Amino acid sequence: MNWVRKHAVIAGALLGLVSAVTGIVGWAIPESRDWLARNPGLGWTLAIFFVTATIWAVIWGDGAAQEQSARADVLREEVAELKSRLNPTERDKRKFQELIDVWAPTGEAVGYLSIFNGSQWQGRHVEPLYEFCSQWREVFFDNPDFQPIYAELFVACRELQEWMSGNGAPTRGEADNFIYTIADGSEREGGWPEFDRVREEGLSLLGRVMELRKEIEREGRMRGL
Repeated sequence: MNWVRKHAVIAGALLGLVSAVTGIVGWAIPESRDWLARNPGLGWTLAIFFVTATIWAVIWGDGAAQEQSARADVLREEVAELKSRLNPTERDKRKFQELIDVWAPTGEAVGYLSIFNGSQWQGRHVEPLYEFCSQWREVFFDNPDFQPIYAELFVACRELQEWMSGNGAPTRGEADNFIYTIADGSEREGGWPEFDRVREEGLSLLGRVMELRKEIEREGRMRGL
């Protein structure tokens, strides 16, 4: 209830109370009835005040009921959201387990990326990263707190994939397992400082992926996924 309506209602209620008390006293005492009969204007004034107060009371009651209903709706929404956070869906549980399997500490992706030196890699061993960026592009989680964390991991993986695709070139190896290498300082316009910059960029992106991998497992377990 805003300030104006609140104080208008209070003023109207007080006037109505005074009018009602005055009217009752006036009609209860014979002398007062005679006096009111000789002064009808006062009686009408009291009646108008009483009606006004009644109308304001109805308005206030309706406004209070609407505010209570609005607060109840907000509380119901908050409870529903809390339930969704505390009680993960079966779909979320299934997708989270699949996500953990892809990024398991003993899995191929994590095992190989943990020794990645930022300058050379085997295509076969980074295929899980490329497959993840392709197959998990449209995956989402129902849990409103977990979804942003997953989205952050996916973006970090995609940035690492784009770095590899943009900087690595097949230099040797077999057709089904090329060895990719980034151009060294002798092949770059910026020389070895540019090589170091590009290499550090790749290592930084990798570090972000590995950090988020740990965070997403921790957050998922905490939320019962």
